[in-house]
Amino acid sequence: MADSILLNNFTGGRNGSDSPHMLPDNQCVEMINVDLGQCGLAFRRPGTNSKQLTDAGTANTTPFRVFTRSLDTGGSELWYWSLNTPFVRRITTPTGDWADVTGGSLILASSSANMVQVTNFDGKLYMATDNEAGLVRMLVYDPFLSSPQIRYVGFTTPGTPTVANTGAGAYPAVLRYYRVRWIQVRSGGATIIRRSEPGTSQSFTPSGTGTAARVTRPTAASELETHWEIEASTDNVTFYKLAQVAIGTTTYDDSALVATYANNTQSADTGEFATWPNVRFISNDASRLIGAGSYEPTERQSRGYF
Repeated sequence: MADSILLNNFTGGRNGSDSPHMLPDNQCVEMINVDLGQCGLAFRRPGTNSKQLTDAGTANTTPFRVFTRSLDTGGSELWYWSLNTPFVRRITTPTGDWADVTGGSLILASSSANMVQVTNFDGKLYMATDNEAGLVRMLVYDPFLSSPQIRYVGFTTPGTPTVANTGAGAYPAVLRYYRVRWIQVRSGGATIIRRSEPGTSQSFTPSGTGTAARVTRPTAASELETHWEIEASTDNVTFYKLAQVAIGTTTYDDSALVATYANNTQSADTGEFATWPNVRFISNDASRLIGAGSYEPTERQSRGYF
């Protein structure tokens, strides 16, 4: 009866150059369609399907970049960026077909294949690339929107609101300051998923013969914001949140006494919601997004971000 051969450790990997009789116990001559990435013994490597890269049904012959996006729910999506319109496409199932990604036109056409770098983070797909509008802003694919799409990270800072008297009454003529932030509330709930930096404040002293100070928001950013926040201050230093108003409503009437402003939630510090530039390099360490450089010449190319 022949001696038994115990195969319990292949951590030495494949060695097809030395004589089989000289190999240590943890090496083998050949390993085909197996993977050692998760254990000391080989397990079967997953297979793949052949999939033609196409743009509008035509084979893509331009430079391209392919990336596999891991999903929080398990599984993955296959993405590719090319120099052909529509630039960004994806396959959502192993047997699916390529589909355009909404918002792909935000990427600068010449950047689609040769400059884009991507990383999965917090359930989203962040993209280090140049954008079509020339903004100093990074792009991200957000699958949590009611209509998943590529969008800018953060918001453009709002402009300055206008303030005027409204109604007839005796609202006290006390100096105060108003400013605005854009926010995005998740569809179907009250969870705020994005907030902008505050815009420039506007000082205002009511006439003393009105019922309220009417604050009119500046022009909307048109970056998927759903609401705007009104903040008020008595000293133009410490601000408090007065209200959250749907973006379709352009005015808010403040009839509160300035002495009650401090009863509201104090506003976030300026800089807490600063946007990321369109960095050249991007990665993550599982708990932080990490970037470096920028496509904009006005930004410091040696700066890192997290």
